[in-house]
Amino acid sequence: MIGPETTATAGSSVTARLSASPWALAMQAIGGRRAAWAKIGRFAKAVALYGQGKQLDTRLNRLKERGVIERIPTRAQILAGGIDMMRFWISPASAEYYDQKGIDFAFHQLLRFLEEPASLMDPVASSARRKASSAT
Repeated sequence: MIGPETTATAGSSVTARLSASPWALAMQAIGGRRAAWAKIGRFAKAVALYGQGKQLDTRLNRLKERGVIERIPTRAQILAGGIDMMRFWISPASAEYYDQKGIDFAFHQLLRFLEEPASLMDPVASSARRKASSAT
């Protein structure tokens, strides 16, 4: 994650996100060489998942079996849902929040992409990695 470090100043805390240079923030988001290659791999996987029906179907069937969804959406519905999530929920809410914090939204989006490219490609998290604690 970007900038968990804080420094106390007169009763408030300033995160690295507000105090570090743009270059330092970008380099932190990219991570080391190994992390960058892993991110590229996850991005490629997210892109490929749209064309690999079997893996996506497996994940969607699991959601249906658990009662999370009633019907399995079509690929077009998934794509439209992802676009709508970005346009009408994620981006407006993020833009408002970062405006309140005095953070440039476009630069923040660049940092998000550098931190985890797949997160922007897959806003509905159909290719998300499973957390070890929730693996079943």
